[in-house]
Amino acid sequence: MNDIENWFSVVDGFEMPKDGSGAPLSTKDWTKEMAKKAQANAKATTTLQCGLSKEQLSKVGPFNSAKELWEKLIELNEGSSESRRAKRDLLLGQLQTFTMKTNETVSQMHGRFKEIVNGLHVIGEKIENRDLVRYVLQSFPRTTLWASMVDAYKVSRDLSLVKLDELFCEFELHEQANMVSK
Repeated sequence: MNDIENWFSVVDGFEMPKDGSGAPLSTKDWTKEMAKKAQANAKATTTLQCGLSKEQLSKVGPFNSAKELWEKLIELNEGSSESRRAKRDLLLGQLQTFTMKTNETVSQMHGRFKEIVNGLHVIGEKIENRDLVRYVLQSFPRTTLWASMVDAYKVSRDLSLVKLDELFCEFELHEQANMVSK
């Protein structure tokens, strides 16, 4: 048995074999293929369970197959479509109003920004990199430290080609250079 068979158990699901009347089939009457599918389901279920804390396990409640467990985990982590929509709206609002906090370093700001972006990614919301770069650039305060840097960056760069981590790195260097010169 290989890992892909276990994954198929998660994707396709597993139902206990039944006889002609719909009653569970005794394991002694199972074919080799039925036993193989049951074993893959058991292994996939155990693998999923081993990755969960007791608290997470208690939240998923009863389940009959690896597929059911997987679907419950998805719902717990991503929420229902309504809760995903609400979460998306909340995170998009945070992204659109994102600003650097007073006394916050660029590194700290980077961490907060990534949390929002990662939250959007988890619920399947994709934001174009150039839009993320624009959100970051507009988030800096219009102070002497940042205004000229942001303006120069906008003029001298093709923002659609800028990588977000590179932008943060360059602004961290600018911040550090200005801290040293004080």
